[in-house]
Amino acid sequence: MCSNYRFFSTGPDARAFREKLPKLEGTHRQKALDHLGSTTKTRTDPKTKETHYLLHRGYGKNEYIDTSADDKVEHQNKSSWTPHEDVAQDFADSYTSESDKERYNTKVSAWVPESNIHTIPMHHPSVDEDTKKRYAGEHEVIVAPGEFDEHFAMDD
Repeated sequence: MCSNYRFFSTGPDARAFREKLPKLEGTHRQKALDHLGSTTKTRTDPKTKETHYLLHRGYGKNEYIDTSADDKVEHQNKSSWTPHEDVAQDFADSYTSESDKERYNTKVSAWVPESNIHTIPMHHPSVDEDTKKRYAGEHEVIVAPGEFDEHFAMDD
């Protein structure tokens, strides 16, 4: 078991945190996925039978340009998502200038397969309790690199 991790929500420390935190496994993982499934919509891939979770991410214009195309969202590194659309919108608003908000949708929603969910820090046994409490409302989900189907509100 690794030592306790303290979370930093933004900046280079956040990326280091995501990269270093081990994958959530076993009963902790199952409990975390059960909680996630009760917090957001899910769907089952008809071919693979894998559960996909509807997650949201807020980002700035450059990340939007680099990661979103053709109804897909692709990340080359681990990234931070949330099941809460309003939390993602808050991040998007903080990363985007007023003029860019009119031109770019910097909050994205996507269907993330269970196999791409690396960890959920608030359920990870290696994350210290103070950090879990501090960021519980954010309900961060760390997602492994991959390409995901974008979800649009009109799809509901």
